[in-house]
Formats: sequence, structure tokens, C-alpha cells
Amino acid sequence: MLLSVFAGLSHAFVDSASYPSLVECFPKTPGTATVIIKAFVATGGITLPLIIGFFVNRGMFYGYTFFLIGGIYLVNGLFLLTRKFPKANQIEVSSDGEQITRTEFDVKPVLRKEGLALIIIGFTSNAIFTGFQIWMPTFGQKILGMTQISSLKLITYYSIGALVSVFILAKLLQKTVKPVLVLVIYPIIGIISLVLVLLIKTETAATIGFIFIGLSSAGVLQMAQTTMGELFWKNKGATMAMVSTAGGMASAIVPALTGLILRYYDILHVFYFMMIIFVIGISAAIFAKLRYDKVVRND
Repeated sequence: MLLSVFAGLSHAFVDSASYPSLVECFPKTPGTATVIIKAFVATGGITLPLIIGFFVNRGMFYGYTFFLIGGIYLVNGLFLLTRKFPKANQIEVSSDGEQITRTEFDVKPVLRKEGLALIIIGFTSNAIFTGFQIWMPTFGQKILGMTQISSLKLITYYSIGALVSVFILAKLLQKTVKPVLVLVIYPIIGIISLVLVLLIKTETAATIGFIFIGLSSAGVLQMAQTTMGELFWKNKGATMAMVSTAGGMASAIVPALTGLILRYYDILHVFYFMMIIFVIGISAAIFAKLRYDKVVRND
């Protein structure tokens, strides 16, 4: 248990540090850079069950998966040690001594307003991502009458939707679409898809609905982090880590809370709870978008 806690800490450190590092390395395309991380997360979600199945089907210890991934971590870490990164908190200065910012502001951003909204989105986005991955198979078995093996395929469909979303975002963010706009549109797509899944209650509807929910939940956390880094660029490492921390809290709270709901109610009430999370996320995103439009100078 103690080693598992340290594993969780190390994951959080790597996750929180990777986003501001990419933003500093690729300042012209921060949204695209951070959403690419989500592509690897989605790919991991698809391949991890296959790796575990490979070991289990051959009568081998499934824990060898940890050694395999740990080896990849080690090689990647050694590679990064040889790379050159921008200096920490490096600020560009013009010839007349003025600070150069990539985003011009009409009003100074306020951490207790749009910053707090983005932190809330960090929680709700990861709560949605975590909650659906845990409870989709149970929904398939209890409500749709699917077998255990068939219900697990819903996670794969969900991950496929997430992977497709990454490519869509990577393309859109290279054009004029701002990450803050994605924060509003994606959760709306997600809640509409969830309502249809709960109303129709067929395997086909669930498959299509969960693909769209996976598509609409992927990249939201990264877009919140990118927007946070853009608004509070002087302390982007710390502020983006706040969003990551909120997401990490969701990973711990949501499984416990939804498990408590399932103890006293059925699986449908868990998904009703997920709808409430969607509404909170949409409300925070709309507020963040309104504040963003007020704060950032629109040329």
C-alpha cells in the first residue's frame, strides 16, 4: 500500500510537469502540444488491457505489465536527461526592457475567478473520464443485459472516441479555435450523448453514445491547463499544477462517491450523478469563456 502511494505520487509529478514543459517548448502551439499527451493516454487505455491479457492468457503473472511500463519510463527518463529545455520561468524582454507576452490582456486575469473556474473544470473533466471508465461495464451488464466480456468492450469504444478526439483537436487548434471554446462545446456534446444513452437503453445506442462521450471528454483537462497557462503565464507551472491536482482529487473522490451511491441505489443513479458533474463543468466553462473574452484582447 505504501509503495502504491508513492507510485501515485510519481505519476502525479510526471503528469503535472509534462504540460507546462510542453507549453514552454512549443509556445506557438500550446494547445496542440498538450492534447498530444491525451493521445498517448488514450492509446495506453486501449493497449493496457491487451498487454494484461497477453500475460494472463499464457498463465504468466499479470504484474509483469508494471515491469514493462516501468522499463519504458526508465528509458524515457534517461532520454529526457539528454535534452535541453527552456530555463525555468524565463521571460522574454524587448529591446526597451518591456516584458513580452504572447497574449495581450485588456484586464488582468484573476485567479479567484477564471482561475477557479478552470480548476473546477480540472475536477469535473477528470471526474467524468474516471467515472465512465469504471462504471460503463456495470451499466452494460445491469441495464443492457450484456455479458461481462462484451461489456468490457464499452471501455474500448470509449477510448477509441477519446483517441479520435485528439486528432480532431490537434487539427482545430492549429487554426483559429481557442482551447477555452472547447471547454464549453465538448461537455455539451457529452451530456447530450449521455441523455440519449439513458433514454434509449440499447446496446447500439450505448456503443455510439459512449464513443461520443469518450470523444467529448478527451482533451478537456488539457484545454483547461492550456488556458490556465495562457492566462497566468508568469506562474504557469504552479497554476497548471492546480488544475492537475483537482483532476487527481477527482480520480480519488469519484470512485469512492459513486461506489457509495451504488451501495444504496442502482447504476442509473450513478449516471444521474455524472449528469450533475456535466452540468457543473458546463457552468464553469461558460463562466471561464465569458471571463476569457473580457480579459484577453481580441485583435
